[in-house]
Amino acid sequence: MSKLSYTRRGFLKTAGLGAAALALPSGMSAFKRLSSQGPQNGLNFVLILVDDLGWMDTGCYGGKYYETPNIDRLAGQGMRFTDGYAACAVCSPTRAAVMTGRYPARTGVTDWIHFHDFKGDKTDPNQKSPTEYVGATNRKLLCPPNPYWMELDEVTIAEVLKPAGYTSCHVGKWHLGPDAWYPDRQGFDFNIAGCNYG
Repeated sequence: MSKLSYTRRGFLKTAGLGAAALALPSGMSAFKRLSSQGPQNGLNFVLILVDDLGWMDTGCYGGKYYETPNIDRLAGQGMRFTDGYAACAVCSPTRAAVMTGRYPARTGVTDWIHFHDFKGDKTDPNQKSPTEYVGATNRKLLCPPNPYWMELDEVTIAEVLKPAGYTSCHVGKWHLGPDAWYPDRQGFDFNIAGCNYG
């Protein structure tokens, strides 16, 4: 069984490729379409979800150790969440909760998604995810059965915003299922670098 890991170098390479794609004429035209198709009389917004970011790691929240001028500037021009709590201690349940507005117990995603362990058809989005995984054998507490992906019938923020005229783009880590369950199958108009493991 192979384990996927995402190094800093791998992340920077992916981010660089994404930036390069936007720099191309076709990427720029997609970006211009995104910015010109905003909702009438509505606000544009950016939601940033970061793995392993402490509450004081950015300057706009009082952090002094890291210099985060761009995030600080963005926060100064917008709204900051000051009373947010993670829905779960690991990424997939928190991501599912943010995308759907539902608790992990409601989506069924209660642990990080272990798709690489799935032995069935990995390309059929019409199948329901079996919920066999119950945690590593070395854990003192076992997780409840966990799916291998977030079901496509879960309503995401992108699907709710679309009728209001919003165009949505998911950039970066998805970790809510493989290709057939990527962000563009969950209502997002664009998906840049979002995949099963990051």
